Amino acid sequence: MSGVDISKLKKPYDVALLACGVLKRLGAGKLDTLKNRIETQKKQYFAQLFGVSPHYCYNLYWRGPYSPDLANDLFRVDEFNIEIKPDKFASQDKEEAFRSLQVFLGNKTFEDLELIATYHWLLTEARLSESAAKVRLCKLKDPTDDEVEMVLREEGVLQKCLPN
Repeated sequence: MSGVDISKLKKPYDVALLACGVLKRLGAGKLDTLKNRIETQKKQYFAQLFGVSPHYCYNLYWRGPYSPDLANDLFRVDEFNIEIKPDKFASQDKEEAFRSLQVFLGNKTFEDLELIATYHWLLTEARLSESAAKVRLCKLKDPTDDEVEMVLREEGVLQKCLPN
């Protein structure tokens, strides 16, 4: 790791590597396309909600919740050119939470994740009521009726899955 400047990371080195390892286990973390970067941002958003990945602050951007610090750390770690081996968690509770996260993510597209994460962010970070969050989601994303129904259903599923 000679010549690697970890001072430009937003999180401590080991924390950034943990986030990268969790994302790799989720089949994310690739930065080569916009689609992959969006999917990575959203999977990290949900991973930290499930308590299995370090916390990064998110703001609302044009493609939903986005963490500039996460983006920075992912690009910096990528520059290190090290192999990240995604291991299971030592804690059984964390491993069970990770499996719950995998079930929640299922086969959702990055567009689905974007809509669900945006709605959740509007509820929790912007602290909008459910009806106000739905209206705002529709203004921001112009989803179809079926997509709105999916978002509301998945938010209910999410609330049942999250740790208290």
